[in-house]
Amino acid sequence: MHNKALLIAALLSLSSTTVAAECKLAYIEPPLGSTVEWTGACRNGLADGHGVLDIRLGKTVVLHYKGEIREGQLHGKGFMRRKDNEEYEGAFENDNPHGYGVATSRSGRYEGEWRSGRREGKGKMVFELGGQYEGEWKNNRFHGLGSAQYISGRKVTAQFVDGVRTGMPPVPASDARHTLRSDSITGTHIRPLAIRNGVVPFWHSYAEMSDAERATVRSWYPLLDDNDEPPYPIHGTAQMYKTILDVTFLTPVRGNLHLVVDVNESGDATGVTVHATPDPDLATIISYIAREQKYKPGKCAGKPCAMKFPLSVNVGAHAGSTDDIR
Repeated sequence: MHNKALLIAALLSLSSTTVAAECKLAYIEPPLGSTVEWTGACRNGLADGHGVLDIRLGKTVVLHYKGEIREGQLHGKGFMRRKDNEEYEGAFENDNPHGYGVATSRSGRYEGEWRSGRREGKGKMVFELGGQYEGEWKNNRFHGLGSAQYISGRKVTAQFVDGVRTGMPPVPASDARHTLRSDSITGTHIRPLAIRNGVVPFWHSYAEMSDAERATVRSWYPLLDDNDEPPYPIHGTAQMYKTILDVTFLTPVRGNLHLVVDVNESGDATGVTVHATPDPDLATIISYIAREQKYKPGKCAGKPCAMKFPLSVNVGAHAGSTDDIR
């Protein structure tokens, strides 16, 4: 799902408790070193019919599917769950969500029509960071006639093009990239760990950012009203990201970390939801640091209001580095 080509060309042999070893399947984005288990029927050497598919990396199930398969591809009604708690239930065609289905992910919950793995047609999405949209979609974006409810509660029915309400001027976001290096000593010939590709300066508060940098932060929120503001750590994000670097220096891990902080109208963190983590201990530590931060509260119609703040990073994306997503 999510804009990825799900089908790979190779046909791979599967181990199964109910079908012969020669039964094959074209399956979804196999991680290196993973194993595939298919429990179901086999026809003409291919998995075919109703069954259960599990792709495992070590002891972790990175993909679980229960439903219909036709000629080695996900096709028909089914349910899919990924390691990062992304779920989809509905119609599939050629390994992609296609037709009507319901998906939940770190972005929110979408119910409606799909085409070749993308939200396209009519549907409704309730966003994790606040707000909801119901109407027409194209290529995963609002496109056509739709009704939006902003985080502030204001509602509008309008035409949208590529996710933007018609008549709204484009707001250029910053394309600069920033690096934050670890203070941990790694040795003479080992590069210090670093977070690279930060989209806004790590040490800056929201007030210290340029207009383009603030527009970048605003872009994380699909339905932030024109004059509203998101919450943001009053001293920037450096402390949280340096903690990530310190933890991964001591215990190397690899994978996506994504959490959402609930910030009240006084700028206090009232809760943290972890949507994905490569390591439970890392999530526990960063959740604690996030709760201890003081935030600039969000603003709705010019007044402080409760809102969510996202933190997302791809840990260990490259040797000696961590690539920042947010």
